[in-house]
Amino acid sequence: MKATNPEGWKVNVTEDATGEVVESIPAGSERDAERIQRGVEINMNHNEFTCTVVGPVSESAA
Repeated sequence: MKATNPEGWKVNVTEDATGEVVESIPAGSERDAERIQRGVEINMNHNEFTCTVVGPVSESAA
């Protein structure tokens, strides 16, 4: 399940030890966000960080 945000699609990189979002990358669409996520995960240290796609809030969910 993907989290939601009012700004639109983005990719968050979170430090696992602290839960702090250390990088937030805006994306124009869900497809763009997924492509960004795949690129980030290639070189990411998976032992220390997590990468997630965050989608926009739908009007029915707000």
